[in-house]
Amino acid sequence: MQYQELIINACGDKPPVLLTTATTGVKQEDTLIAAFSIDLSDRSTSLVMRHIGNELLAPAAQYHGIMEQEMRSFAMPEDLVKRTLAELFAEHTVFSYNPVFQADFIGRFLGDTVSVVDLPAIVQAADMRTLRLEGDSPAQLEASALRLINKPPAFRSICRRYGLPPRAFLLPLQASGWQLDGLWARLSEIPVPEPQTGPRQ
Repeated sequence: MQYQELIINACGDKPPVLLTTATTGVKQEDTLIAAFSIDLSDRSTSLVMRHIGNELLAPAAQYHGIMEQEMRSFAMPEDLVKRTLAELFAEHTVFSYNPVFQADFIGRFLGDTVSVVDLPAIVQAADMRTLRLEGDSPAQLEASALRLINKPPAFRSICRRYGLPPRAFLLPLQASGWQLDGLWARLSEIPVPEPQTGPRQ
């Protein structure tokens, strides 16, 4: 068995998706601009973008490549964005990078508590190969991974390590989503070690 299969089994009836986001910043009053997801069960993708006022278009363009043209093409009413994301979290296990920030930010936007699993941490720990990740749920696998590696890897660093440079996509958050997909693919190449057994008596 490879780690990818182990994680899919651990997700149970909430199949895994990858999620990246674009936000207006990290302060309490900042909010979500857009989210990009890849459903790993059928490889479908989704981009949801919230209508923002003109005062936010400049930072959205500077940090996330979201221009007025993208707003006209993709933006949705806020209630539809919230409903779409709420359904995503209700029906799937969500994997991303920087999960504490992502869960806090999205949770505040939705007005609810959400869970995001640290995919880079799981990949780094699984690639140690000498130790087995333990747990029957994605959250338990993440906790096991964090115990093994001590510190979550920076997303850019782990993408460089595995040769996953940003590819040319419409928006940076989409490029980051496909980098996450490259890390997910890595898990299909890493076998799960056999459980360690004690010495025979």
